[in-house]
Amino acid sequence: FSSMCFTRRTSELNARADPPHPMLIRSRNGPVFPSTFAAIMHGNRVLLTTILEFASSSFVEFNTLSSEEQWQLAVNFFYRFRSFDSCYRAEKAFPNEMNKSFGTFSTWLSEEAVDGFFDDKPNAGNIEEAKRLMAAKCGTRFAPARGAIKRVAPDEREFLAMTAIMFWMTGG
Repeated sequence: FSSMCFTRRTSELNARADPPHPMLIRSRNGPVFPSTFAAIMHGNRVLLTTILEFASSSFVEFNTLSSEEQWQLAVNFFYRFRSFDSCYRAEKAFPNEMNKSFGTFSTWLSEEAVDGFFDDKPNAGNIEEAKRLMAAKCGTRFAPARGAIKRVAPDEREFLAMTAIMFWMTGG
């Protein structure tokens, strides 16, 4: 799991137009930036790739599955894990900002970030409507999810145990 986190952090931060110094990237408390459309797209591809490696190195059974089964498990896990991980890490990084979460490993998302979110996505259609919808979702979805993490308050071992169980969940 730590390799997955390191790969996500280094891949995302080195892909920035002006990447931070390698010593900052290496730091577990490295810089985080407001989310943008391009950062989310890149971060999601990196996350999916690291999920496949995480599963392969963590679960012997995963390697016995067909490529199609592996992909289905990885994608299913991606949607669950992305939100869970984002809220868990946001609780540590932004404990008093309940309407703020991580968009990727190295970017945060909140109503504040919405204004610049589409700056790197030309011809994105009705950007003002998209911003309005995003701001509304940031204002209504993050706080309840963050509140659940705050109530459960998992430590790192509990978080990892929940992550492992979540990986094998296939139902709705």
